[in-house]
Amino acid sequence: MVAAPIQKKRYSLEEYFEMEEKSEEKHEFHNGKIILMPGGSVPHSKIAVNITSILNYWIEANNLPFYVLNSDTKVRIEHFNRNVYPDVLVVCEKPQYWKGRTDIIVNPTIVFEVFSNSTREYDRDGKFNLYRSCPPSRNTCLLTSSSRWWTIISSSPTVTTFGK
Repeated sequence: MVAAPIQKKRYSLEEYFEMEEKSEEKHEFHNGKIILMPGGSVPHSKIAVNITSILNYWIEANNLPFYVLNSDTKVRIEHFNRNVYPDVLVVCEKPQYWKGRTDIIVNPTIVFEVFSNSTREYDRDGKFNLYRSCPPSRNTCLLTSSSRWWTIISSSPTVTTFGK
């Protein structure tokens, strides 16, 4: 299922926040448009949980100054007036909150997106380009739930694809 706008009306950020706080579903804010996020599949969820668990274990075992956050945390991309939900993200040292809101950060170090065939275009092309515009974000890792490959894209022009 692909994320889709819930209405054609343009909303303010304040209207979005008010709606999002009352909603049982997640929505992203795209410059006035509110996009309903699709529910994830079991393979998608398993991959995201595994990434979160492995990273958190490795960071704690090595006493590193990073935080691993799940898909409940929004990333604010000010340049495009967007709030998006990555599947997993890592923040170095201390999260920087957008306007004091503890549910929105502006300084992701690494962002992980797990996509399926139906969300591939949005996650791989749409969200990826947004993350690249976020200055603190140094790397984006895209993983597919439908095969065994992943792509790591750093802030440099280098793109590395792995898989079996």
